[in-house]
Amino acid sequence: MRLLILQSVLCCCLLASAAEATVQLELKSGQRYDCAFRQVRDSQLIFKTNGGASYTVSLDALTDRSKKQVSSWVRAQGGTLKYASWIKSPDSAFSKSWPKTVYGPANPPLKVRHDLSKNGKYVFETENYQFICDAKLDSKVVQRFSVLFETTHRYNMALPINVAARYEVKGHKFPIYLFESMQLYVRAGGHPRAAGVFIPSKGICLIPLQSLGVRKQGTRWIYEKGKDNSTISHELTHQLMAGTSFAPWFLEGSAEYVSSTPYNHAVFHVYNSKPKVIDLVTDDKLKPGEYGRMLGRRFSMPKLSRFMTMPYGQFAGPNANLNYGAALLLTYYFYHEDGNGDAARIKSYIKTLQRGGSEQEALKALLNGRSFEELEKSFAKYYAQSGVTIDFK
Repeated sequence: MRLLILQSVLCCCLLASAAEATVQLELKSGQRYDCAFRQVRDSQLIFKTNGGASYTVSLDALTDRSKKQVSSWVRAQGGTLKYASWIKSPDSAFSKSWPKTVYGPANPPLKVRHDLSKNGKYVFETENYQFICDAKLDSKVVQRFSVLFETTHRYNMALPINVAARYEVKGHKFPIYLFESMQLYVRAGGHPRAAGVFIPSKGICLIPLQSLGVRKQGTRWIYEKGKDNSTISHELTHQLMAGTSFAPWFLEGSAEYVSSTPYNHAVFHVYNSKPKVIDLVTDDKLKPGEYGRMLGRRFSMPKLSRFMTMPYGQFAGPNANLNYGAALLLTYYFYHEDGNGDAARIKSYIKTLQRGGSEQEALKALLNGRSFEELEKSFAKYYAQSGVTIDFK
């Protein structure tokens, strides 16, 4: 979540997950769960029920039948009983070229789920999303704002960084809960100063309708263009990348990267977005309605040895604005400049974590024999070429 620590508490009475069951898991105690396996780590199985709840059980607690199910799943993932994840990490997933322009659907096919619309909730579905709203919206309104969602999904899937969303079960719809008022949004777990929030413990996004440019006119709801949707793309990227425990600088930097990419209706303009990124982080003369970090053309940030190992609570604390801006610049550097400019080192970082390595092992792969001081010099030099001076303290 931008600037704020991710929320983990939810008014469960409002929400229900749309996850699909893949197997029936049996415990020796007699309990059974329709679920999808998510991860095996240190002889523990993490699974997610079709009700959206996540559980962890010892492999020894499973019946022989379910142990065989887990073993088969582990082999299919290319892992071992020490570590396997629902996120596969084949080398081919990192080999495609970086996108220059990403086109989304201008008019996404939309289905009104009358069978799920009840108790004051109205449900709509596009190819990759399920929208659950507490206001009765016209389907054309939903279709218009769903363009951003589907285009953001397509953009993330086009990036050669093995986004976790590609390994969701077939037919999975990412759940988006929409609220007609800020009061109801906050009551459900949203933050009053955020245009939207991803709830990692539930895998859902909460968004007030006003953040999408939807407002009530008389007795009906209308959609207005021109709303800054960067926060929405940021939170959607968190949802699509969820499943790997990235360090805060990359967790937020990767989401900021997507949300800072120039966007027009159904199109992300990825190529040569460096000027936009720099302006977003440094411009201290914003016009009304514009968004930016306002760090100026010269600013100080923590030494990379501390910044890249900073716990989330500190990262999103009093200096969050600086940290988010610096994380965006660092992520952009790793994607487009570091090494041979092919993102090979950041891909190694991602791959190490997705294959069960520790953060320390992943950082070692990212540094690739360099010291943090050497990385600081090359990072600062890259932005100095664009008139930005970064000091480390």
